[in-house]
Amino acid sequence: MSRLSVSDLPFKFQNQIAAQMGHAAVYPSVKVAPAYPAPLRKKRGPMNSAALTLRALQFFEDRGLPAPVLEHRFDSIRKWRFDIAYPKFKTAVEIEGGLFVNGGHSRGAGRIKDMEKFNAATVQGWSVLHVQPKELCTESTVEMIKALLALNA
Repeated sequence: MSRLSVSDLPFKFQNQIAAQMGHAAVYPSVKVAPAYPAPLRKKRGPMNSAALTLRALQFFEDRGLPAPVLEHRFDSIRKWRFDIAYPKFKTAVEIEGGLFVNGGHSRGAGRIKDMEKFNAATVQGWSVLHVQPKELCTESTVEMIKALLALNA
């Protein structure tokens, strides 16, 4: 299993991390998005999943949650992955974006594939929390994750 490295991220996110750590920008010519705790998104439109995940990791850490595993592969045969997972507790968080734009996961075929994935996860003993991107960095999501971690401890 490979872990996400700062160098794997787009330059603007590398700059954002550098700024949060008090370092000079890695690539000064690239504009940096506002650092946490700025609101997730003020205008309409999708947010880059890497930026959302970085903010979620910081948000979760600030609220005392253990460090999750990103893109955790829970099924070796089908190679299915969870967006955010706590393998020790068999607890996962799936970010359900594109619900109102007729994205791949909101059409019939995509929904059927998702049902197959989540049914397989349930059979394997996983508890999966589904959230919209705008709900990810909220106190209610943190409380639900804490409850699932306690339940599956």
